[in-house]
Amino acid sequence: MTQLLVEVPRSTRKVAMCAVHVLGGIVQALKTGDVAGLSAALEAAMTYLACHAQRAHPKRIGKRDARS
Repeated sequence: MTQLLVEVPRSTRKVAMCAVHVLGGIVQALKTGDVAGLSAALEAAMTYLACHAQRAHPKRIGKRDARS
């Protein structure tokens, strides 16, 4: 989903490693029921992941699968 929103290929591993940085704000907004805060936290998460969780070699996607 994040790939579609920001049009940047994601690395699943990097997204998982970045989860600790983006989930705090989302969980806090959900706990308090703050809809505006949730929207801001989700936007911040997408922006953070677009910058920090990009695939290293997006043109090689699928080539590994073709070998097996």
